Amino acid sequence: MFAGVALIAVPLWIIARHLSSPELPPATLELSTPESQRGTSEPPPLPPATVHAEAASTTLLLRLARPQLDLRFRVEWLAGAAAGSVGVAGAPADRALPTPAVKIVDSRTLVLVLARRQLSPGRYQLRVLDAELPSAEPLGDFQLQVVEP
Repeated sequence: MFAGVALIAVPLWIIARHLSSPELPPATLELSTPESQRGTSEPPPLPPATVHAEAASTTLLLRLARPQLDLRFRVEWLAGAAAGSVGVAGAPADRALPTPAVKIVDSRTLVLVLARRQLSPGRYQLRVLDAELPSAEPLGDFQLQVVEP
């Protein structure tokens, strides 16, 4: 008797759960570094780009501050304090994350695709560095905020 009820209840529960949290369509975000302003004052920081955790996928189009003619980039993901927050979903603050695959479009443009639920809600920083001179000023520094819809 219990097995019969389970055979009916479990599929209904799975269907109800899927219908209650529908997947959002794929999204594309274009992120650019702020252009340097002349004078001594720094340009104001850009607000973090918002990524929805429930999107089928999110494509990030990264526009860098200056061209990298040899097309050698080093990409870093940071979560937690380094990304401007106190922590990400109970994770230790200021931690490096595995970097998703990055595709090079040209000397100033990179494409990065995030799969659904690849990142938990919180704040992140994506930093693009010169592979030969990682201690030099970043070619791009992007803030992301992953939110539940």
